[in-house]
Amino acid sequence: MITWIGNVLAAALQKKAPRHAKDIKLSSDLPNVLWVLEYPGEKHPDIPYTDAELTPDFVRAVLQPYLDFVDARYDCFDFRLLFLLKFKLSAGSFLKANPDIEVLLKQTFLGAKFTLWQSDAEKAVVSEGGRSSVDSVCYYSENHQLSFAVAEHLIGTLYPNDVFAVDGKTGQEHVKAAAARMRTWFSLREQFDVSEFYSGNYQPINLAILAMIIRYVRDERLVEAAKEMTDVILYDYAATTFEGTFVNASGRAYPRNNLYTSYSEPNSQMVMEAVWGSAKKTKSFIGHTAWLFTAMMLARDEYGEPYYTVPSEIVNLAHETEHEEKKAFGLSLCDYPEAGLCDGDERSLMMQLGSGALTNPEVIDQTLGLFHGNHLERNDFLYWLRALESPLLYRLGLMPAASRFFQYFPNGMALERADVYTHRTSYWKLSCAQHYRPGSSGAQQTVMAVTLPGKQADGAPQATVVYTNHPLRSFEGGNNGGQFGADRSPSYFGGYGIAPDACADGSVCMMIYRIPFVRRVLQPFRMLPYTHTFFPEEWMDDVVINGRYAFGRVGESFIAVIGKNPLERRPFNPAVAVSAQGKLQNKNKSFDLVQHGRNTYWIYELSDGSKEAFDEFIARVTAAEIVERGRTVVYRSTSEYRLTYGGVMCVDGRIVDTHYE
Repeated sequence: MITWIGNVLAAALQKKAPRHAKDIKLSSDLPNVLWVLEYPGEKHPDIPYTDAELTPDFVRAVLQPYLDFVDARYDCFDFRLLFLLKFKLSAGSFLKANPDIEVLLKQTFLGAKFTLWQSDAEKAVVSEGGRSSVDSVCYYSENHQLSFAVAEHLIGTLYPNDVFAVDGKTGQEHVKAAAARMRTWFSLREQFDVSEFYSGNYQPINLAILAMIIRYVRDERLVEAAKEMTDVILYDYAATTFEGTFVNASGRAYPRNNLYTSYSEPNSQMVMEAVWGSAKKTKSFIGHTAWLFTAMMLARDEYGEPYYTVPSEIVNLAHETEHEEKKAFGLSLCDYPEAGLCDGDERSLMMQLGSGALTNPEVIDQTLGLFHGNHLERNDFLYWLRALESPLLYRLGLMPAASRFFQYFPNGMALERADVYTHRTSYWKLSCAQHYRPGSSGAQQTVMAVTLPGKQADGAPQATVVYTNHPLRSFEGGNNGGQFGADRSPSYFGGYGIAPDACADGSVCMMIYRIPFVRRVLQPFRMLPYTHTFFPEEWMDDVVINGRYAFGRVGESFIAVIGKNPLERRPFNPAVAVSAQGKLQNKNKSFDLVQHGRNTYWIYELSDGSKEAFDEFIARVTAAEIVERGRTVVYRSTSEYRLTYGGVMCVDGRIVDTHYE
């Protein structure tokens, strides 16, 4: 006990390595420079120079903050590293004329670190008081694993005989190590698909990373694997897009992704435009990671052929107005042992960490072994593991039992198997992760979402999104913004405190919530006694709210949202509206419906003007019988829908199959 208390105090007092850059302002000109290098001689209307007008002093000033960012090893430096690599690979003649800039790039490249786990040489440096591996970088999530591996491979290819500062290995050795990790990454995706399912934030980044492989890696097997994975991700876009937008039940979503409001979601918009839009418009995009994908799509190889061509069936699928998609992602942690993913080897660690599993019973010993073996006490993402660990329980092999008993809050970070149902019509789209871990906590998962039509003022796709969650952070006091930031997760609009038992079929989605009174171990906030629905009246043409019923109309698309208890229409709150990043402006319109109570349900039904008028829809849904018996809710509408918490959903007596391929 005394040792454990000492661990808690040590973790609390431990000086962590910096995670975010406080004194480095990245220049917005680097994406501009990359664009003019990509299209020599061309003039972009928003860039005040061409490639011919680049001067050495200007380029040095643009590159230096990025070099400093990578050298300091701030979190997400791998994405900046890819931009620097793109510059190196595009600026051959410029660098030949300015060798001092090449020296700066090379120094940064050879000083980079690429994995969470360390070589013996790195560990020796740290043991002697060096900084070699002390940082607060997330090397381990699914997208970062591939990003770092690609950067390492390309840098090793550029400098095969040079020695890397972090571990004393040559570029050739790093090429081999990175290729092995990439092969493992592709093998895991082939077997289990992605864990970060339908992520509007990270799938376009994955596409950008894959584009770097397709265009610049020389290993034909890796290039072919990258093309196949690109097919898989673009299929997901095609199967679930609605009016040019990409909002779904998701494994990793921030508030801006759920609301589809971040600068018109440029990364996903760039992907959609590159595949399904006009090349002329696509070429004008600059400034975001997915531009690397855009550039690859528009480029031609030495034979004048495209580097990658989207299969026609994927292109056509996006244009189908009626589509029902049933797809499984990831792997349940209980299946890890059978899949050989609890062996502590690199493959096991990549799958575990890629899914965000750290403290779950099946992997906690593997995590602690990694933690102690790699000097991670100062990593801002992982330092708290020291406070969690009991040395006695760890030595006795009882940490898994402790995790099961206490149900640590971080257990909910794990992206386990998700069976996602998506139904798209010409009027609406419904997406639901079926029976996804009811009662668990989720850091960035989104269990369900409805997308209706919608346009921005400039006519670009906006989408009207409606979804329900149990917020971890409260609305009161605006702490979704302020010190916690408008885009943190879990928060008010991202992630959840407790997941419902949710299931959808056809045009109906049902959710049952059971919210406990007591917060979980390591949970930062109390369990709020209510759930809420993002219901943006400003984006709708007609809204009717009466008691426990809310109805919305966008054009000829209709939505009904029903609660067990009366719905509180909360007034416009600027501190919370900040999550919509300027897309919520009308202070006379509410965007939030709250249902108080710990044991509640929500029912969604969708319809359209081809079937009935809006007032007829309201009358029909209001008249539908709803019966709650213990853990079961029955909704008798056009069919009888029956959902049992922890059980199954039935439609007219038929059990809804929710175990997908």
